[in-house]
Amino acid sequence: MFLQVKFQRSEDWQKRKLIETGKLLSRDVVVILDIDDPSDRAEFVELFGATESRFEKISTNFRYIEWSNGEVRSDSDVVVSDDDLTLAECFEYIRAERDFYSNETAKEEAIARFAAERKLREEKKLEEQKTAEIAAQNKRNEEMKPRMDWADKFGSDQLKRGLATGHTCTRLYVLERAAKEYPDFVVDFNDTANWEERSTPSVEALDALDEVKAEHPKSNAKIVWLTARASNNTPDDDDDDYYSDDDNEFSPREAIVIREFLARDLVKEI
Repeated sequence: MFLQVKFQRSEDWQKRKLIETGKLLSRDVVVILDIDDPSDRAEFVELFGATESRFEKISTNFRYIEWSNGEVRSDSDVVVSDDDLTLAECFEYIRAERDFYSNETAKEEAIARFAAERKLREEKKLEEQKTAEIAAQNKRNEEMKPRMDWADKFGSDQLKRGLATGHTCTRLYVLERAAKEYPDFVVDFNDTANWEERSTPSVEALDALDEVKAEHPKSNAKIVWLTARASNNTPDDDDDDYYSDDDNEFSPREAIVIREFLARDLVKEI
């Protein structure tokens, strides 16, 4: 006759395994006991104090056995896990837990060890957070340096003061730099521009492209057929352009487009 034992390992075991493996392992396991096997019966009697009469009562029932603070508790309502534990391993574990809880010194040492290891984990986590914050700040400083260098030479007072106080001033920087390097272009900061390929550009467009290439040989400027206008104004601007219906009146036309200037497109209408 076989007895299926629903077995739960202690919370201390779970904590020890978490420290050893870094994984939160399930406490629930299932083992099969052959109560007709004399050695299995002897092991069960030794560990759980089962009597011959008790075997008759529990032989057809599921049982749940939990070691908690060195004592055995039973319950029939338990969720079975997929853990694979042999009967020998089950007995070995329970015997070790019983011996552990019978030794108060070992128990106190284990509790102190758990506390010390938890403190080390917390300190390591804080150190990792600090390292990540420093790395992020260093990366930000590296990315901001070209911006601040340019602002020192060519930027407005507003841009210089904004960057000096730790603000990124991305929009203002892009607009000012584009105005300095490509004065006839509009920064499509609002991502409203749209265009199609221009199959046969006009002489005027070709001349405009030559001018851009002469001034900026490495530029990726190209002639396109603009179908929607570029814009960079905001609702906070003093004028009413943001709210106007100009886009409804816009007629497609030729334009010069420069892609990805400081991560934004530049557009010059012809």
